[in-house]
Amino acid sequence: MAPRLVTNAGMPDNFGRLPAVELAGASMLAIVQAIPELESRTGRKPTVIGGLAVLSRLGTAYRATSDLDTASRRATGAPSQLDVLLAAGASRAGPAGVWIQTSAGMVQVDIIEVTDAELSQLPDDETDRLAVLSHAWAIETATRMRVRVASQSEVPDTEVIVRVAEPGPLIAMKLQSIMNRPAAKERTDLLDVVRLTLDSTVGPSARAQLHHAGAQLAADASLHAHRWFIEQSEHPAGKHRNELPPLSPERQTARRMRSVTESARCCRRCRGTTRRTSAEADRVPNPAAIGVAEDLQQHVLLAQPELEQPAACGHRGP
Repeated sequence: MAPRLVTNAGMPDNFGRLPAVELAGASMLAIVQAIPELESRTGRKPTVIGGLAVLSRLGTAYRATSDLDTASRRATGAPSQLDVLLAAGASRAGPAGVWIQTSAGMVQVDIIEVTDAELSQLPDDETDRLAVLSHAWAIETATRMRVRVASQSEVPDTEVIVRVAEPGPLIAMKLQSIMNRPAAKERTDLLDVVRLTLDSTVGPSARAQLHHAGAQLAADASLHAHRWFIEQSEHPAGKHRNELPPLSPERQTARRMRSVTESARCCRRCRGTTRRTSAEADRVPNPAAIGVAEDLQQHVLLAQPELEQPAACGHRGP
């Protein structure tokens, strides 16, 4: 059955050459149908961020997502999209969202807007500042994709053309959003960062984008990467390691030995280290976490030498 193109305004000449992703399932169908509904009600073209953007960039639905996250710029004096939607009768869904009805079901749509005032006077707090800078970066650099959802009924497949955040900005936004998330969402955000950083297809692009990010954004993103993958990570579950059952003495010993031989890569001064005391081994982060942090910091920090940050081992410099 031919797909139903629900957003075709301004059809690009290179429609067939746009990056495309195909998803499936009733919930994904409703989420994708909410995109043109949002556009028609606000008169603005959103940038897709959050779970749908991650799945679209990775090209595989490795996890579920239940809502539509969007970002937009708002000029001084312009009404917020949230106010426009609420005034038109939409029901509020949380502090920054509304419920939008589609033919496939009700969808929660969260709307994050970056204002001119926020960009002209950046917050002093590094997490709030990263929120503003990363979302502005995502909006400015987003590119169009074809997102198609196969229908499981007689309804035609749905396909939209929408601006989707690039993988580098997605990582920066995820590093910031973890700070205010419940435990289950924190795990999802951390896994998204890992997937986007190490993916064989989008990983190189994500790392290159972070490498060329602005100095302040790079410094704040690096600070959060170090915080989540080094300071609070001795286990792949990151700061949630205390929720897991304790390891047996045998597994603790094996883990220490593996950490010593695989993870001593903090800086040139430490590189090649093969012996640590038992107490030091207890503090060695999981090798997978170090790998992600190194990838993030290599492509963020090394691009900004004037913003020196301590290595994971605590040393400064090479």
